[in-house]
Amino acid sequence: MQTLLATSRKMLCLLFLFPLLPHAQVIQTTGKNLSVNEERMAGIDGLIQNYINHHWLNGAVTLVVKDNQVVQYKAYGYADAAAKKLMQRTACFE
Repeated sequence: MQTLLATSRKMLCLLFLFPLLPHAQVIQTTGKNLSVNEERMAGIDGLIQNYINHHWLNGAVTLVVKDNQVVQYKAYGYADAAAKKLMQRTACFE
């Protein structure tokens, strides 16, 4: 149970954490997935930004895949806030 809880927390971090919309990075896909709800994608940005604004996170990376296509892949905020080092999409979390 303890391991499952720790894994769940890590997954949450991977999916929803780490900030700063002005510095977000996006991977463009080869075609626009028309079934993607842009309002829901914007909701993810808002959620992450809210966590950053409340200082609950310094930075985060999100990856959203729909129909085997990457529709959002962004880095938000700082990997090291004190050093003002921006979060990168390729950041590893331990």
